[in-house]
Amino acid sequence: AQTRGFIIELAVQLLPEARSDDEAATMVAHELAHNILGHWQRNVAAGRSYLVTRRNEREADRMAPWLMANAGYDPAAAPRFFAQWGPRHSGGITRSPTHDSWQDRVTAIQAELPALAAARAGGQLADWRQRFPGQMAE
Repeated sequence: AQTRGFIIELAVQLLPEARSDDEAATMVAHELAHNILGHWQRNVAAGRSYLVTRRNEREADRMAPWLMANAGYDPAAAPRFFAQWGPRHSGGITRSPTHDSWQDRVTAIQAELPALAAARAGGQLADWRQRFPGQMAE
């Protein structure tokens, strides 16, 4: 899966990796987070620095469950997806300097869930702008 600022591309081989619609939403939400947060533009401005890219990947991982929850998907599916996907794909991007290990990704996403639950108290939409201030794409 990837995005270049506007269009999200998912390889057809990736979708069967998800065991549910909620887990498939993880992939889409992660890429959508990149677009919302202006990561493509930030990467280009930084000369495609792996450090900037890694920070952007971490932000997209953390933001994905917020977007999932607001779209009606189970945000707890995000860490489940990476926990089942990661061990089967322990090479590739999971060994890249631009992406954290699948274990670290699971931990980071799980750490977002309590803040997300608090933001949704009372049945409201989760305002992710409070968690990711000043980072939206223009």
